[in-house]
Amino acid sequence: MTTPPPAATAPPPVKAAAVQPPLFETAEQAAPRDHALPLPTGAVVTGHRIDSVLACGPTGFVYRATELLLQRPVALKEYFVAGHSRRGDDGVQVAPADVRLLTAPPPEWLRAHDAFVGEARRLGAVRHPGLVAVWRLVESHGTLLRVMPLLPGPTLAELPLHEPGPADARRWCARVRALRDALHVLHAHGDVHGHLHPRQVMLDGDGRPVLLGFGAAARALQAQVEPAWLPFTAPEALQWAGRGPLSAASDLYALAALAWFMATGRAPVPAADRIAGAAFDAGGALRAALGPAAADPDVQATIAAVERALALDPAQRPLAPAAWAAPAPVGVRRAGEPAASAAARAASPP
Repeated sequence: MTTPPPAATAPPPVKAAAVQPPLFETAEQAAPRDHALPLPTGAVVTGHRIDSVLACGPTGFVYRATELLLQRPVALKEYFVAGHSRRGDDGVQVAPADVRLLTAPPPEWLRAHDAFVGEARRLGAVRHPGLVAVWRLVESHGTLLRVMPLLPGPTLAELPLHEPGPADARRWCARVRALRDALHVLHAHGDVHGHLHPRQVMLDGDGRPVLLGFGAAARALQAQVEPAWLPFTAPEALQWAGRGPLSAASDLYALAALAWFMATGRAPVPAADRIAGAAFDAGGALRAALGPAAADPDVQATIAAVERALALDPAQRPLAPAAWAAPAPVGVRRAGEPAASAAARAASPP
């Protein structure tokens, strides 16, 4: 009697290799995840037709839309908290994910709701071309909608694809100072942005940078800092989810990291790695990226300000806007400076 051969043993399953996410998502890659459904294309809410989804996050969606009466394109930001909100059967209405939340919303939802409203009011109260405007905040279909101008883009995250090759030094200086001026206005109002990274800055039709929202609702939800944004996060803000301190100096660190990214096309070394001993020659990399134009006094001053603003110690970062540009002779316009500003300096006594 022959013994049957042993049954074949199935090989152990092969673990799929982890796929590393890209550093920055495109608008298509930032499409809605499974946790939430956006408004359908063609839906009409508050007189606006939804044309497409531009972005999504833990606290909602951003849409390209058309204001029907004026026939103008706008951006709509819809408050929709992942895990706490769900789309109704009609594909439009927003309701709590759990019916028990109707009578007892969780504290984090209330904090995020108040932060969403507060951010809209703060942006609506500040007028500056470098800060995104909020035209209206309206209640609709069980949630809130923020109506804003539609910027053509790209975001800074997409800039290397739109402007390949070496950075133009004068344009770089102008953009860095434009962002610094917008932050200065914000800080003068007693506010802090706290959410600066390449996808939160978009170029307008003239190629000037515009700061988008502060991410206040996401912070209220204690959402974790996305790994892709860590290179743009100040070391003192790494405890962001644990209500770590955010200040004007934190914004300047992020601004300097954005400036470094705009010049080199790469994310800077994260603060945590630098604290652990990683080498980072910020100025050397900037001078190499900007080439011979780095010898220009104005470019030199901007590089020096970026180097100082990337200091791990907040007290060493230059808060004064004047530190970000070389003194210009009276009557001579700086790169990117409005003519009115140059005229005002010319009319001022020395």
